Parts: sequence; C-alpha cells; structure tokens
Amino acid sequence: MASYTKQIPPGGEGKITLKVDTEGFGGKTLSKGALVETNDKAHPRLNLKIQGQVEAFATIDPKRVNLNGATDQELRSKVTITPANEKHIFKILDSKAEKGQDIRFKLEEVKESGKVRYVLNVENIRKTPGRYVDNIILKTDSSLRPEIQIGVYGNIFEPPKKKQP
Repeated sequence: MASYTKQIPPGGEGKITLKVDTEGFGGKTLSKGALVETNDKAHPRLNLKIQGQVEAFATIDPKRVNLNGATDQELRSKVTITPANEKHIFKILDSKAEKGQDIRFKLEEVKESGKVRYVLNVENIRKTPGRYVDNIILKTDSSLRPEIQIGVYGNIFEPPKKKQP
C-alpha cells in the first residue's frame, strides 16, 4: 500500500509512504521494490528498494502439521510455539479449529527457567480415507500479532492389504 504527495513544485520535496506486509518474513531479510512514475523528463521513472531485517515474533516448529497415514494408524503431531525474544512476550488466550471435524487438539503452556512456551498437540480423528485441510487459530494478547494460525493437512488412506500365504 502506498500514499504519496500528489504534486511537488519544481525544486520542492514530497513524501512517499510504503506499507509492506511482513507476514511470513519473521527472522528473515525482506526486500521489496516500488516503481515511481513522474512527469519529470529527466527522471520519468524511479525504482525504490526497501530492504531490512524483519524481527521474528515467535518461533513455530514445525510451521504446519502434516497428518499422513492409514485409517488404522494413530496420527499425531506436536507444534512448539515460543516467543522469539523478550520484546515480544505474549500469552495465548484461546484456541479453536476453523473446521474441527477431522482433528482434535490440546494446547499446553510449559514454563521452564522463567520462560514460557506452548506445545500444541494435534491428532487425526478421521476414520475414512480422504484429504482435509484445517487451521488452528491461536488468539494472543499481543496487538502486534493478535492471531497465530497453524495449518493442518491430512491425507488418510486405506491400510495396505495383507498378502495371503
């Protein structure tokens, strides 16, 4: 999203404000470009580049849950959610599944050495073959990131048939 000074007199100054969505870039370098078109014959186009390190809010490991297996298997996964640094301490206030028909989950708060992390245990409850997609939404007390979403992907299949002797 961009906003800018519409008219700048010759020799004057203007202001360009760019807002960049940093979702998914926590702990990484973000690089984005913007093309500015002007009526200045000497500089009809200017390329602006924005680059910087995006501070991580939380460490989420793994980033998504994959529950793949046969209908006769117990399929489970654990996700650990840890505040990335002291500036972004948060509490998870609530958790819910977007659909919730194929999974069951439990969120636990773990305190170790004065630090808090969360462990999300996710379990497949689907007993018929097929694929599904769901999201677990974690509501936080942070205005910086009021929601954390954990994607859940399931691929459930019939168990292999046993060979007859």
